[in-house]
Amino acid sequence: MVQLMLCKCIRISLEVREMVLRSPSYLHSLVAEWTSGNRGHLIKWSATNYSNIIYHSVKLQTQAVFDEISNQAEWGTLYYAMESVSDCHVSLCHINRKFVVQGSGVTYKITSANDSRAFFVAHGTLDNQVETLFRDIDNTSPVFAISRDLGSIQATQAPVVWTIGLTTDPAISYTDLSGAPTTERSLYYKSQYSDDGPLVSGGIS
Repeated sequence: MVQLMLCKCIRISLEVREMVLRSPSYLHSLVAEWTSGNRGHLIKWSATNYSNIIYHSVKLQTQAVFDEISNQAEWGTLYYAMESVSDCHVSLCHINRKFVVQGSGVTYKITSANDSRAFFVAHGTLDNQVETLFRDIDNTSPVFAISRDLGSIQATQAPVVWTIGLTTDPAISYTDLSGAPTTERSLYYKSQYSDDGPLVSGGIS
């Protein structure tokens, strides 16, 4: 039996115009509902600095390969990343053959939705802290937030870019007309990337 391949990479661009001269910051967070159709399932997460990126990874504590609930895969890993460029001294940097806005810093936080947003509202930044109490998807709604400080600008000349990716491995269960036992197959990217860091970095840069 062949299963659907569930791998989505989405590039999100946010652009703000007509800014007064000041130092704006932006917060964007990802919710855990991407990981399962059952909001009572346990999830685990991490935040990683790798090379020139910061990324969150989220997955179910107990994976059910080739299983779905409410049309959502019950296996795989969700990634949420942003370029973290520290050697860029102008408001525009060349990333992925395009110019994107870069500020003086990227910060992140993993905690409940209310706490994450309240902290950002109070401080205009995040504190790079990660909660270690893994829990259900619906238990105080953990979110995976990244913030960008744009520095002193009057108007953005290019978008701020985040990257979201959902990978499933194995991706399909394969057999043929001979009736041979099914075998699990991975996507091509598994032969090109040794682990999560290069994979996410390759998707954003």
